Amino acid sequence: MSEKLEVVRGSGNVFRDFGLHDADVRQLEAILAAEIIKALDREGLSVRGAHGRAAIALAAATARDGARAKVEAGLHDRDAGHAAAHDPQRRALEQ
Repeated sequence: MSEKLEVVRGSGNVFRDFGLHDADVRQLEAILAAEIIKALDREGLSVRGAHGRAAIALAAATARDGARAKVEAGLHDRDAGHAAAHDPQRRALEQ
């Protein structure tokens, strides 16, 4: 059983070599997954540990954005009230 095998050089994208229509997307996803795994290994994190860090970061960003929106809304309300106090027509309409 010494059958000769033909050696075929691949394209560098196994998904393309198998003729998949979304080969480039799948290749990108595979590369991204590999980079995420490398980062987890480098930091000594489990997937759950990384999720904990990301959830904390997301919560902090959400709270920060919510606080910013409240400040901006307060400034808008203050400015609107200030304008109404100094505009007789607007003040009359609001009463």
